[in-house]
Amino acid sequence: MSSTPAPVPTPVATSTNVRLRIAQAILVAPLGVLVAFASVYFSVVAPPVPVDGLGALVATWALTMGVASMIVGVRLRPDRANLIQAARALAVAHLLFGVVKLAVYGESASISFMLLDLTLLGVLPRRRALIARAEPEVA
Repeated sequence: MSSTPAPVPTPVATSTNVRLRIAQAILVAPLGVLVAFASVYFSVVAPPVPVDGLGALVATWALTMGVASMIVGVRLRPDRANLIQAARALAVAHLLFGVVKLAVYGESASISFMLLDLTLLGVLPRRRALIARAEPEVA
């Protein structure tokens, strides 16, 4: 009798998995950590202008999206369609946030974040891709 252990299957890098990893990287790093840090820094630590009620509302909006992006990004998996939808909703909310930052505050840096939002929307798998992945292949 041989006591050789059975080989462990190596995970296959499907396009859905790669796309989800890219989405996770965007959600956690720039849209999560950086947005949350910037909202606290520019509203509490070193605000460039005095923070009024509207400024506090915008900072709270940013902090909420940043924390939610980190949570969704860390938990994102192909079998969690609800989290993929949440990631889409966060990308759209952050895109609107960028429009507000550009139109109201004149911050051109928001354009680069809006491009990240659009990239995130582009890499998130579509419902059809998730359904096709769940169906077993016929040999």
